[in-house]
Amino acid sequence: MLQSIKENFINKLEKKRKEILPQSPPEYLHILTDAVHTSMNLISRSDALYHDVEHTCMVTLCGQEIFAGKKILEGELNGSDWLHYTIALLFHDIGYVRNILAGDNDESQLINSTGGTHELKTGDTDASLTPYHVERGKLFINERNWGREIDKNVLIDFLSYTQFPIPDRGVAVEGEDDKYRGLAELVGSADLIGQLADPMYDVKIARLFYEFSETGSAKQMGYETPADLRKGYPGFFINFVRPHIGEALRYLQVTDEGKTWISSLNYHVFSQSHKAQLESDGIELLNELTKIDPKIYSIEDLIQITLNKICDYKDWPLGHVYSVEDSEKGPLLRSMKIWHAQVGDETMLEFKKISEDYVFEPGLGLPGRVYDTNAVQTIHDVTVDPNFPRAKLATDIGVRGAFAFPVSDKRGVKFVLEFFSLEPEQLDPSVLELMKHVSRYISRMFFQK
Repeated sequence: MLQSIKENFINKLEKKRKEILPQSPPEYLHILTDAVHTSMNLISRSDALYHDVEHTCMVTLCGQEIFAGKKILEGELNGSDWLHYTIALLFHDIGYVRNILAGDNDESQLINSTGGTHELKTGDTDASLTPYHVERGKLFINERNWGREIDKNVLIDFLSYTQFPIPDRGVAVEGEDDKYRGLAELVGSADLIGQLADPMYDVKIARLFYEFSETGSAKQMGYETPADLRKGYPGFFINFVRPHIGEALRYLQVTDEGKTWISSLNYHVFSQSHKAQLESDGIELLNELTKIDPKIYSIEDLIQITLNKICDYKDWPLGHVYSVEDSEKGPLLRSMKIWHAQVGDETMLEFKKISEDYVFEPGLGLPGRVYDTNAVQTIHDVTVDPNFPRAKLATDIGVRGAFAFPVSDKRGVKFVLEFFSLEPEQLDPSVLELMKHVSRYISRMFFQK
């Protein structure tokens, strides 16, 4: 699994290098490959709950879009700048990993250049190194042998800007390179945005809470549960993060992928600020569904009513249903031609026709995935999802975000209800959990008539 992750990530970064700096030396691929293998092999050893390989990938990818935006707007950056910047991102959390320094000795971990150590107690995870991980990372960079293309002092400077809380560094001192200071600040911004804009941050926040608990930070901040940390997200972002990431946000606005990072960041701030309303609306939806008397409706009418109520719940403009039928080849999913549609332009009509004509096998497309898993499935953007075949049958499919859930009896899935938005959409975890309850409730309602 790790090998596959590394190979895929190397390919992504190499593609970005060619896209951002096509004239940069092709030999950088070898340096990059070595850096990815080294950082991920070491970080994968860590038992810290949150600061893992995936977090490093998210921060590095976010950093690529920041760098790309800066290059497009200002044009002053070169291949060496990109290489040092990217390696710094790959190693920004290497200091969390125990036993990576010459002075580390199992229970005793080096924490500074003067020989100070932190003693690990029984049961401590690598998260206990949080207060020292930046200094440890700088020590690792200094100890490691790098090729002639790498200036380890630049990497060390870049890593120092991932310190949090962010210190007041004042104005640039005489002789300090403005370009490198700017890039160093962007490394710090990528660390923050890559974490806070992670599409799965709301799910992962419990892991972060337990890291904070281990170091005592949770108690200092007044957090007693993961829910407290989640509720504090908007205030934390507005007061402690946003003042420091203005330049990075400006650069992210330049590329489409950069805008996606901003959208995800804003989404988390908005969703936590309005979580109470989401929960209230969810309870109202469940109450509405319990008022339906299944005995007086046909299955088709029940499906139509359900589509309407779920679409009205959060203003999803399009809902549709597939039924499962047996065939000589096995189960197939075919459109029932039942829709909830708030839009009716030509593009949407084409999508409806494609959907009604398409017959899915298990595992194929969104309906097939729901059938295979008998669980809620989501798609952030159907136009780029490799397993959404309907998108390939039209120049403009008209829809972007999607989710679907099963209606099942004891023998398995009988219907798949799918819903679409006109823009890419990451389903809020609380909404996702609600839809699991809706799926189970509707299944009982449909088949206990």
